[in-house]
Amino acid sequence: MTKTIQEIKTDFERAFAEVSGILGLSAADKVIVSIAVLEQFGKYNRGEAANTARMNGNGNNGSNKPISEKQVKFLQDLGAESIPKTSREANALITQLKAKRG
Repeated sequence: MTKTIQEIKTDFERAFAEVSGILGLSAADKVIVSIAVLEQFGKYNRGEAANTARMNGNGNNGSNKPISEKQVKFLQDLGAESIPKTSREANALITQLKAKRG
């Protein structure tokens, strides 16, 4: 999602108002700290969006990647009756089989 100039300005004004409560900072330092806060907040939001996409199956999480030999071996060791085609399906089955084992 791309923000408008007005949204960015509003975000900066809010951050600056919060930072202004810190004693001993010059106006220039308040601007620098406000920008740093907004940068970190943006990184956090992008991370959260990526996590949500992965959890919903929309991210680049290897969902279409073929199952690995290591996963095949592990599923066989866990006693899987069938072997899935994708890495994502294999991970889900491994989690289920491990839970059954306790």
